[in-house]
Amino acid sequence: MIDRQLIERIEQELQEIREIITQTEQFIEQGQSTDASLYQEALSSAIALNLHSFYTGVERIFEAIARRIDYWEPASEQWHRQWQGTDEP
Repeated sequence: MIDRQLIERIEQELQEIREIITQTEQFIEQGQSTDASLYQEALSSAIALNLHSFYTGVERIFEAIARRIDYWEPASEQWHRQWQGTDEP
């Protein structure tokens, strides 16, 4: 059975991810058109933030799927490490 709510959630996340990609492409284009180091640093920071947002969006999609299919909930903010079987950095 298809879960319409899950599909809508994934579609919303994908739309936000597409917007992040578009904005990042614009940042990259802007970075190529200037030599000002402060501006370059600001663009690099913005791109890094967008990369984090991209990753987080993908992560939310997988969490939503896991909740629906596996009935799995992250136990803590450290679930990434716990999932891999280790609490070590």
